Parts: sequence; structure tokens; C-alpha cells
Amino acid sequence: MRIKNLNCTEFEESRQNDGCIVLDVREPEEFESSHVPGAISLPLSTLGGAVIPSASVIILYCQSGYRSKVAAEFLVHQIQNGALDGVDEVMHLKPGYRQWVIENEAGS
Repeated sequence: MRIKNLNCTEFEESRQNDGCIVLDVREPEEFESSHVPGAISLPLSTLGGAVIPSASVIILYCQSGYRSKVAAEFLVHQIQNGALDGVDEVMHLKPGYRQWVIENEAGS
């Protein structure tokens, strides 16, 4: 399984699909400050011991794209080892939440 890198437009389109969950892997205080509507907070720092919500598509994001890439790699590893079932695709917002905010403010 490969990780799909999403730009902001693809992220917006993909997160609207049924069977998809959006995970914010930033720290709780970052999530509380602001986040993508409908996202679930699951910090990268807790991912190893966390229960991952079931979904066929998991989309991850963080502030700049680095932590979400690391989290995506971890999830793909879990899927390949049989520790996470039912996931067909793992995606991440490559430019990160910061860029998503900029693009959404520009489009308003």
C-alpha cells in the first residue's frame, strides 16, 4: 500500500467521501486552537497506543505535513502487518493545515 499525498484541493474533495475519516495528528492544544471541521484529534505522540477509528479511507494532516507523513507511514506499516484491518487507502495533506487555512481564507 502506498500513501497518497494530497494537495489542498484534493484534500477537500477526498474528505467529503463516505467511509473516510480525517485525523489531526497535531498535539491537543493545536487541535483546540483550530482544526478542520469534522476532524478527529489523534496526536502523533499517542498514535502507537491509540485505537484507530475504523474507516476504509484515512486522511491525516498536521501543521506542515511532516507529522502526518510519519503517521501515514506508521499506519501503512500496521496495515501491512495485519494490525489494522479494513483500511483501503491512507492519505495525507502534504502541504499541511497551515496551507489549507491560507487557501481556504483566500477562497472565502
